[in-house]
Amino acid sequence: MDEKLQKLVELYNKTEKEIEKEIESLPRHGDTCNCDEPEVFKQIFSGHFDEITKTCLKCGGYIEN
Repeated sequence: MDEKLQKLVELYNKTEKEIEKEIESLPRHGDTCNCDEPEVFKQIFSGHFDEITKTCLKCGGYIEN
């Protein structure tokens, strides 16, 4: 892999972990969002089936489809 690309991927992974840490500190983390106008953040979780989750950056709650 190209060295510049490798560094960007490492930065992306580090940033994603920092975002997750901040979301975990929000009051409704692990609960559903109850905001009138949520600030949506989408993440893709890879597994047997890829899953896209939506989290509110205001309260930390998840947003159901």
